[in-house]
Amino acid sequence: MNVEGKGGDMKFVVLEKFECAAGDCPDDCCHGWRIDVDPSTLAGWRDLPQTALTRKMQAALQEEAGESYLQRRDDGCCTFLADGLCEIQKQFGHETLPRTCREYPRVSVGRASSPVASAYLSCPEVVRLLLELPPDTALFTSTDSTAEQATPSRFDPHYAEKLLDRFIATLLDDSQVMPGEVLYQIAITLSGLLSRDTFDQTLGQLEKLQDDAVETQKLVAKTRKAFRNRQLNVNREQAGHFWHAVMTLCRVCREPDWLEAVSRSGLELTGGEANAPRKVYANVTELWRRSNTLAPSLQAGIKRYLQVKLVNHGFPMAVHRNQLVSTFLECAIATMQIIYLSRLHGLDKDPTRSDLSQIIYKVERAMVHNDVIEEVLNRQPELLHSLGSYAPVFLGDH
Repeated sequence: MNVEGKGGDMKFVVLEKFECAAGDCPDDCCHGWRIDVDPSTLAGWRDLPQTALTRKMQAALQEEAGESYLQRRDDGCCTFLADGLCEIQKQFGHETLPRTCREYPRVSVGRASSPVASAYLSCPEVVRLLLELPPDTALFTSTDSTAEQATPSRFDPHYAEKLLDRFIATLLDDSQVMPGEVLYQIAITLSGLLSRDTFDQTLGQLEKLQDDAVETQKLVAKTRKAFRNRQLNVNREQAGHFWHAVMTLCRVCREPDWLEAVSRSGLELTGGEANAPRKVYANVTELWRRSNTLAPSLQAGIKRYLQVKLVNHGFPMAVHRNQLVSTFLECAIATMQIIYLSRLHGLDKDPTRSDLSQIIYKVERAMVHNDVIEEVLNRQPELLHSLGSYAPVFLGDH
C-alpha cells in the first residue's frame, strides 16, 4: 500500500533502482517452477540460425494443453542454466528469452485503467531493496509527474491504498492482537473495499483511522472489550479446524525449517483425539504469544512484505484470484513461516537485513511459484471448507 501522489499509473519504488544481480545473485530464478514460452518468442526462435544451442532449445520444448514450456533437469533447474547464467541470454541476448524470463521479477497488477507496476518478492534483489528503504518511504508512487498533489478524492483508489496502509500499520503495531486476527481483519477490510455497496462506508471508517490516532486506539480497545464481554467470541472448535488446515498446507509448502521450528516448540499442531481442533487452536495461540517480542526490524520487514504482497494480489481495486480466502491464506501461511523461521535461526530479536531478506524471498518463492496449495485443496476439498469457515469464527455469539 503506502502510496504517494494522485492520478496516473502507480509504480513500486524499488523498480527505479532494480538491476538483475545475475551471477552475483545468492539464488537464481531458473529453478523450481515451470517456464512458459509465449508464441511470439517461439516464432523468434524459428528464425534463429541453426546451431547446437538452437537445436537444444527446440528439443527442450514441451507442450501441454496448447501451451509450450521448457523442460527442466532432474534437479528442477532450467535446461539452459549454466554457472548461474542463462545460455540463451548469453548467446542471443535478453530479448530472445521467453516473456516470463524477460519480465521477471516485474509484474503488472490492478486494472487497465489504473495499473500498478510491481515486482515479485521471490526475487532476492527486490527484497533487499525493499528492506533497505528508509522508514516511512512510500512504497508505491505515481508515474504521472503532472498528477495533482492536493487532498485526493475519497473514492480515489490510491487514497484507499494509503488509508489501508495506515490501517495495517496500526493493527500490526499492537502486539496484543493475534497476527492471525490481524490478517483476517485486513482481508475483511479489503473485501469491503471491493464491494461498491460498502465502498463509501469502509472508506469513511478508514478516514477516521487516518485522521485521529485516538479514535484508532479506541477502536482497538472496543474490539478487545467486545471479545472479553463475549459480544464477539472465538469458536475454538471452528478456529482449530481452520488452523489445522493451515498447518496441513504448511507441510506441503516445502519449508522443512519451519516445521522443525514448530516441532522444537513442543506444541502439537495436528493431533488425532476428539478434542484435537480445540487443542490445535490453544497451541497456535500460545505460539503467537511467544512471538510478541519480535524485534522492531522484523515487524517492519513483515509489514512491508504484507503491503507489497497484498498489492501484488490486486488489492484494493482488483483481485486476480476468485476467492478472498486464497489471498488471506497465502498471507497467513507466509507470515507464520517468516516468524518461525526467524525464531528457529535466532533472528527474531535482532535480524540483519541480509538474514531477513533470505527468509522472506525463500518463503515467497515456495509459496508463489508453484501450485502446491491449489493441488492439495483439489485433493482434500474439506480443507477449503475449514479455511472458508474462518470468517464466522469472529462473528456472532458461540
